[in-house]
Amino acid sequence: MLNDAEREQGVPKLALVPSRAARAELSRTLGALTARLGLGESGQNVLTLRTSMLDGTSSIHDPERELGTLSQERGWSVVAWTSARRSSWPLLEQLRLSVAANGNVETLERRDADVPTSAKASTLRGVTRLDWQPGRRVSLFGLLSAQCRSTEPGQAGCERFEPTGRIGAGLRGKGFTLFANLGRYPARADVGRAVRRRHFGARQRGACVRS
Repeated sequence: MLNDAEREQGVPKLALVPSRAARAELSRTLGALTARLGLGESGQNVLTLRTSMLDGTSSIHDPERELGTLSQERGWSVVAWTSARRSSWPLLEQLRLSVAANGNVETLERRDADVPTSAKASTLRGVTRLDWQPGRRVSLFGLLSAQCRSTEPGQAGCERFEPTGRIGAGLRGKGFTLFANLGRYPARADVGRAVRRRHFGARQRGACVRS
């Protein structure tokens, strides 16, 4: 799959006076590739490989300072790569085991006039899932995973290594499907928060130097 979108438009301000020269430019490119292979003589052992990429930019041009942002040029850009591998094996007639590993790298950059700031986050995650179908319309599953996430700037290595889990049940009927899940997830470090923290710190240092 490949998708590309671009847009250019005006930028309004929070006032009764209209903004006439301020413009915004948005662009996004999304690509994904998936391969699914059946292994063994029966083909019931399934190997799935998936890779995706996101590249997006957003910029605001305010040559006449109509928006009150104190700069004529502002911009944001994000690049994210995700790669995943999943294998699945039937253990019994109604029981299936799946093991997956995926990695993600995300880079976010912000430009405000002559002050560029950026941050990067990397995640490596392993997942084990067990599916059981005791009846024709009823299914149960349990999932256990652990992930290692690091951000730059930040400490080297895993900032947090914490296991997570989820259990769930599904019921299929005529024209409907019901799901119920119970899980526990850790709070992820926000790469956007790291960019904002570095950005305002750089602006404060620049103001101190100029004063």
